Amino acid sequence: MFDTAQIILMALFLGLHWSCAVPVVVIRCLAAALVLVLFWRMLGYMMVMEGLGNFVRMVQEVTWDLRWFFVFLGFIFAGFTLSILVLAVDLSPGQGSDSDGPRHPIFVLVLVRLYTMMYSNFDPDILLDPDSGAAAAVTSLSAVVCSIFMMFVSIILLNLLIAVIGDAYDRVSYDREVNRMKSKAALVVEVDLLLPRWFRKQCDETFFHASHGHVVMILQEERRLEPAEGGKAPTPVSAPPAVHGSSEPSGTAEVAWVAESTGRLGVMKALIGSGMANTQAAVSGMQVAVREQKVQLDALKEQLDKLQGLDMGARLDAMQTKVSELGTTQLRALEAVRTMQEQLSRLCEQLQAARPAAEDREAAATAVRAEPSAPSNTTSGQERVEPAARGRSNHRRRQANTPPPVEEERLNS
Repeated sequence: MFDTAQIILMALFLGLHWSCAVPVVVIRCLAAALVLVLFWRMLGYMMVMEGLGNFVRMVQEVTWDLRWFFVFLGFIFAGFTLSILVLAVDLSPGQGSDSDGPRHPIFVLVLVRLYTMMYSNFDPDILLDPDSGAAAAVTSLSAVVCSIFMMFVSIILLNLLIAVIGDAYDRVSYDREVNRMKSKAALVVEVDLLLPRWFRKQCDETFFHASHGHVVMILQEERRLEPAEGGKAPTPVSAPPAVHGSSEPSGTAEVAWVAESTGRLGVMKALIGSGMANTQAAVSGMQVAVREQKVQLDALKEQLDKLQGLDMGARLDAMQTKVSELGTTQLRALEAVRTMQEQLSRLCEQLQAARPAAEDREAAATAVRAEPSAPSNTTSGQERVEPAARGRSNHRRRQANTPPPVEEERLNS
């Protein structure tokens, strides 16, 4: 763009100067514009420098980013200007001039006043006494409008301007290496295009062999970073690796490699690599989730197949039949237990009834064994009978004192 403007201004300047068809003032104006364009164009050659180039790029980026800001500011300026002109439309042109200086239209005065107000050049007489002195062309309502304009421009738009400049500075600082090498490549291409074709062809055949299919590429520069201790930043080492991607020998400290991008190729590689890594991680996570869902679906399918293959009604009938059979068996067992209890009760009664007779027989047998071998007379026989009777009476007395066992206790034992 600046090259085109430079060529056009140079052609106009030389043509009008040689033709002498215009006044000297016009030629001077063209010369002044040409000088500004040439100096601005000279800043492009400073962009290849590491320190000054970043500053020049920042100015260019800020100027380009502020294009919409200036458009918005122009709309605001035009709106407030027309508002003040509407308020001052009933005034005569003579009121908008100084007493000693030349006369100026009211439109010019309003533009100058609003323009100076953008740079904080505010006259307090506009608010204190808007209808007197130098502020005679402004009414009381126009003072309020001027105050709103001053507050809006000085507070809102000024802070917005600072935010836009800060964003542009961060962006330029982030891509400073890329922009520096891009500027160098653009300068090389520009110089190459300015050379004569025969000289450029000779240089290509001599140095680069471009006619044989070779291509000159700007590659990235790699530097080694030694790991630092205590959470500090790693220290760069100037010696580059002999082979790209070669690892350090075993037994040495781990070394990280940082690549300083020297062109858009490095940036594209970095972006593609990070995108592929993120995509691969996302695909791996999706595959794991799909496998887990597949296992869950298979388990649900098996359960559904089992439920579909069985007759639930038949299973319920079979369960009811088993429950009824268990109830019948339990009733039969209870009846058998009652029968056994009755039989045990009868046996206990029989044993209780037969116990006295057995005790009498045992006592008689004991008395017989206690008699002498040859009984002599009747008196001795009576004496044998008396102990037996005495033993039976003692047994009956013990039986009367001791109650018979209860049937439930015998059953428990």
